[in-house]
Amino acid sequence: MPTSTAGETRATVLSSNVNHGSRSAAAQRYDVVLDLADPGEPTRRIHLVGIALGPMLPVIGSSVAVAVSATGDVEIVWRGDPNLDLDAHRAQLADMAEMARRRSEGNSRSTGDGVGRK
Repeated sequence: MPTSTAGETRATVLSSNVNHGSRSAAAQRYDVVLDLADPGEPTRRIHLVGIALGPMLPVIGSSVAVAVSATGDVEIVWRGDPNLDLDAHRAQLADMAEMARRRSEGNSRSTGDGVGRK
């Protein structure tokens, strides 16, 4: 895990697989291949083998935040990413449900009779 970061950027997930060398579900590890495009630099293909992530496997084609250390080491920043962090995913779903509820209440109030109409 990088200790001093030179910066955070985005990378595209090309491949993600469960590393079958993992001993338990609680200690799940993944092999991930990323295309890292630093501004002003050519795209680099990064192979991360046996990395510990949150409980969700990165989806192929998705964009993930990565931290790049001063030495060039790359680490996926999964905490807070609703595509990788189960708590952030649940929070995003709760926010979406709340927005839908408010939208529904607004439609009911606008008709005056408690029934939403278009």
